[in-house]
Amino acid sequence: MTFEEYFSFEAIVGDLIRWRVQGKGAVDKNGRRDVEKVLPARRAWSRAGAIARKGRFPESVRRQAIWRAVRRECGGHGEMQSDMRWARNLKKLVEEVRKAVLSGNVVFEKPRMMKIPKGYKDGVLQFRDVATFDRLADRVVLSRTTAYVRDVLEGVLCDSCYSFRRDPKRSHQLAVEKLQEWRRVHEGEPMYVAECDIRKFFDHISHDVVRRYWKSMGFDPLAKDVLEAYLAVYSSAEGGSYVHSGLVKVCMGFPEPPEYTKDGRRGLPQGGSLSTVLANLVLHEADRALRDWGRNGSFYARYCDDVVIAAADEAECRDLLSSYMFVMDILELPVHPVKSFVYFPADGKPTDYYAIKSKGPFRWGEPKIGESDCAPWVSFLGSQVRCNGETRIRRESIEKHIRALGLETAKAVQEIKNWDVGKRAGGTRAPARIAEWFARFRNRLIAKGVGYVTAKAKDCHLCWAGAFMQMTDCTDTRMQMRRLDRVREGMLCKVWRMLSALPVGREMHRHGRRYKGNPFSYFGFLRKVRRPTNMRPPRRQFALPYSEL
Repeated sequence: MTFEEYFSFEAIVGDLIRWRVQGKGAVDKNGRRDVEKVLPARRAWSRAGAIARKGRFPESVRRQAIWRAVRRECGGHGEMQSDMRWARNLKKLVEEVRKAVLSGNVVFEKPRMMKIPKGYKDGVLQFRDVATFDRLADRVVLSRTTAYVRDVLEGVLCDSCYSFRRDPKRSHQLAVEKLQEWRRVHEGEPMYVAECDIRKFFDHISHDVVRRYWKSMGFDPLAKDVLEAYLAVYSSAEGGSYVHSGLVKVCMGFPEPPEYTKDGRRGLPQGGSLSTVLANLVLHEADRALRDWGRNGSFYARYCDDVVIAAADEAECRDLLSSYMFVMDILELPVHPVKSFVYFPADGKPTDYYAIKSKGPFRWGEPKIGESDCAPWVSFLGSQVRCNGETRIRRESIEKHIRALGLETAKAVQEIKNWDVGKRAGGTRAPARIAEWFARFRNRLIAKGVGYVTAKAKDCHLCWAGAFMQMTDCTDTRMQMRRLDRVREGMLCKVWRMLSALPVGREMHRHGRRYKGNPFSYFGFLRKVRRPTNMRPPRRQFALPYSEL
């Protein structure tokens, strides 16, 4: 496909329909999303019959229903005129996007920056700056350009890259599965691992480096205009403060290289769709270098800027790590300093192994007390794989999910308090059926954790637990799942008690609340996807542990 074909009427409408079904889009002061203004209302969707919908996913059915309504009013290629307001808005949007892109006159509005909490460091909550483009036309241009660049890169990227690929099977789950498979093949042999992470990766990407590798790929000149407009709209203030010096030889055990300031704009807006494929474009140089320099039997996997290198020989692992660091110098990207550690300190103090971003090469095995650079667990993409094959979820991922459940519960608690003061302060009124309101709240918590309550079988991968299909049924994972069940049950009990204390909620307290039980629990999800530790993982099955259809 040519670059112009990515901006056809069908392609643009396809993105808009996907956002509409997924509930994405900027919200105005009336609570209406901008995507809804260019697509038919729900009551105007043209749904297929019951026989045609049988066996299909609800999301696919809704997409087809919207597209049938659009085609009825606008035609398959937008050639028909319609008096509907949404149809006029849709054709105006398509014409605006195509005119800007095909004329090379693309200008993006400055993105709105949001601070998203990402975890605690030394007891202080850290935030990540995420950019969002509020104008719908900007998001359409970026989405279509991202699809074009991703498809061109798909034929170039190495198999060791698992981030933002066209094939959904090449995901972080497959990367963890490949690491488990490499460990199984080399079981009983010495194993050495190195982990690398780039400091504030998106803030330090040089615009000149992006242009250099963009030119080498031979993209369409019209796509270059979109790239320049994207780079012009954002520059990180922190990105130009330091990079690695190419004059300093990076050796393991040496202190962190001196920092220096280099001119030039840096940084890509994290949250922009185009930033993801540009990250693969830049780091493809590192993937290719380790593919060419690596020897047989080694393992290398990268997801965005997170890298794991494994080898059966310590010298080979050290060479691969040095090669990766050398390429980072060429790309002007600062890597977290490589540090040594002791997993079981002789003085009994807590280990700093999990706080170190870059480490290695270290022996992947059972460490002795006081032994340096040896650890039983390897952390990669939210999971931790033990040297004997056990796989658990990283503690930070557990804590982040608990905070997400707490945020949803806090919204429900505040809504109940508004009901309580509604009679005096003119707030909102309590719903007529409190039990149904509580059931919807409970189902939201369940959906966040282990999948949608009324979803089809393959929607399991949309939930939080579905992102860790490679975890094994071991002691650590059982403890994690039971803890999540206790936390969620405590949140449900808190909301239930608040509802029972209300005058309209006394009937609920009399009948008691229905306990969903094991099929809807985290522990039930683990038992559904469990697998023996030392066996080859079967093909991933996105199956829910329950169904209420």
